[in-house]
Amino acid sequence: MQTGICKKEGHIVKNWKERFFVIIKDLMLYYKNERDCSQRLPPVGYYVVLKVEFDSKLFTVTSQGGKVFKLTLGSSRNSKDFLNAIQRACNVTSSSDQTRQYAGHPQLQLVG
Repeated sequence: MQTGICKKEGHIVKNWKERFFVIIKDLMLYYKNERDCSQRLPPVGYYVVLKVEFDSKLFTVTSQGGKVFKLTLGSSRNSKDFLNAIQRACNVTSSSDQTRQYAGHPQLQLVG
């Protein structure tokens, strides 16, 4: 598991908002802030990462289902580790089990 702060481009309003991300295998969860994550509140959103394209500090993530979103890395000291975790997420193969639950987040159950 890797965590980090990124700015995410809004889906409807194209402004950039800082979000706290958690990467578990090929799953990216994001929260409004780190406190929401530590209080075990449900994430604002989550995606199964299929592809990541890098362009300088901007990267575009394509998720399962074809949703595309843009992120920029925050200035945190673990930015490089977080970026590496995103790259690894693209290389994770799905388990043979059709249903996956993610530790620490039992409300997230992905079928696929």
